[in-house]
Formats: sequence, structure tokens, C-alpha cells
Amino acid sequence: KKAASCDVFSSVSHCQRCPKEELRSEISYCMQTGYKELIKCDNGKEEYI
Repeated sequence: KKAASCDVFSSVSHCQRCPKEELRSEISYCMQTGYKELIKCDNGKEEYI
């Protein structure tokens, strides 16, 4: 399971395929599945997981 930096969050956009540049850069949220999901934490911060 992917980990977010916050405990409570909602999904902003569901799984998107990671672009080749992000896969080549070995960005952690892309390396596991090849997909990324944009979430929004309760504190308003948005991040990819």
C-alpha cells in the first residue's frame, strides 16, 4: 500500500500513468506501480502517492 505523509486524506485524481521522465528519475511514488494518485490531506496540502 502506498503511504501518504498525512493520516487523513481524500483522493483528488485517481491513478494516472507516470510519464517516462518520472519513471526514469525513479520518483518513489511512480516506481512501485507505474501510476500516481493525487491526494489532498486534511491540512490542505496536496501530494502524489
